[in-house]
Formats: sequence, structure tokens, C-alpha cells
Amino acid sequence: MSNDTDSRQSFAKRGITLRDVDWPVVVGIAAMHVGCLMALLPVFFSWSGLIVAGLLLWITGGLGITLCYHRLLTHHSFKTPRWFQCILTLFGCLAWQGGPIQWVGVHRIHHRHSDEPEDPHTPKHGFAWAHIFWCMHKQPQGQCATDAAKDLERDPFMRLLNRFFWVPQLLLVPLVYFAGEYFAGAGLSWLVWGVCARTVVLYHGTWFVNSATHTWGYRNFDTPDQST
Repeated sequence: MSNDTDSRQSFAKRGITLRDVDWPVVVGIAAMHVGCLMALLPVFFSWSGLIVAGLLLWITGGLGITLCYHRLLTHHSFKTPRWFQCILTLFGCLAWQGGPIQWVGVHRIHHRHSDEPEDPHTPKHGFAWAHIFWCMHKQPQGQCATDAAKDLERDPFMRLLNRFFWVPQLLLVPLVYFAGEYFAGAGLSWLVWGVCARTVVLYHGTWFVNSATHTWGYRNFDTPDQST
């Protein structure tokens, strides 16, 4: 009886817990959304800025998150030369979704306990929790993500990137701005679209995998989780 009670409590809908909030993450996410809203203003639009956003979305999301963080580092679905793995991991850092060890650890915990009480971002804790609130906390569900990524923890380069994952994105900011000024006279447009709008689109594209695809859709196979 007590186990059933504990299980129901574990699946109680969650929200922001102030004592556990990771404030630098919250500020970073908020800043990117503010910058993304600026993309709605016609003065910041340019076709070249939109193209840059699309290109960087493919590099950071397609290569960095999907190919590297997910398929290569989390699941070891394929092998690649060391130098190329390092480049792909840098692309993943440009997505500003956390360092490789943190990201991989959380995702492995999710697969290990998919839609169970220990899942860091199951919609059973609430759709908003699964979509965004979980990543605003220092250790979702009280679990240490690095414990699930010991293989990466042993790699000095991965440890370095995990600690300073935000540096590549900050270095990209002046690069995008000055490149926009030099090639198109549209530095602010490239900055707003290539950094802010691109990052926010990728944020929600990734988060919807946690929230929407475990809430709506059809299923080809009867699996124990709620993935669709």
C-alpha cells in the first residue's frame, strides 16, 4: 500500500521549485526568448539572416544534438575519428542545451526509466514540466546526470566542454554579428535570427520530443512507456 502511495506522489504534477532552480539556465533561456521576440520586428528581418539561422539550425540541431549528443555520445550508434567527434561535440555545445556529459546523462536516465517516476521529464509530472520546467532545475528528480555518463566523465575534453559548454555560443555571437555586417550589412539581423531565433526554435523542437511525443500521437508497438 505504501509503495502505491509513494508512486502516486512521485507522479504528482511538478512545477518550479525555487530552492532547486538553476538560475543561470533560467536567465539564459529567458534572454534567448527575448532575443527571439525581436525577430518578429520587421527591422530585424533579412533573407540572409533567415538563411544563416537555417544553416546554424542544421549544424547545431541536426549535427550537434541529433547526430552527436544523441546518436553518437548517448547510444554509441556509430563510430567516428576522435577529431571529428570533438568537432561534432562543439556543434552540440552551440545548441546551448547543456554540456555533453549532462545532456547524455539525463537522456540515458530517461531511457532507463521512460515514463516511470525516475524519468527526469515525463509528461506524467505535467506537460509543462516535461516541456521546459525540468531543465530549469539543478538535478531533475534529484538524480545526478553525470553518474549515468561515466564513460564521458573519464574523457578530459568532454569534462572541459561540459564545464564550459556556454563558451562556444558566446564566441559565436560576435562572429555572427561581424560576418553579417561584412557580407550583408545586416549584423543585428544575423545575430537575432542566427543566434536567438535559431536557439529558441531548437529548444522547443527538442523539448517537444519530451512533452508532445509522449502525450499525443499513434503507436506501432505496445511498449511500456508512453512514447508515440
